Amino acid sequence: MPVTKTSLGLCAAGSALVATCRYAWKKKIDTLYRFAYFFQYPVLGAGVLMSVQPENESMIEKLYRTGHIDKNKYEELRAKHESTTPSDS
Repeated sequence: MPVTKTSLGLCAAGSALVATCRYAWKKKIDTLYRFAYFFQYPVLGAGVLMSVQPENESMIEKLYRTGHIDKNKYEELRAKHESTTPSDS
């Protein structure tokens, strides 16, 4: 389960929105509360989901070992993954 800069940033921004929402609720700042409440779940949720997703390569291995994909598809997906792997992640 890779934690990338993007997923870490989304989790941090989502956590900041949760804290802002709580603060705005206590101080009765209606517009800020609505803004933070609206954006907290999509931002934090996307960050958490990106953090817990298995890597593509490990998922391909699991699918091949359990027999859900054949050898030709396995080789095709591995070659595709190796050609599109980003270097800075």
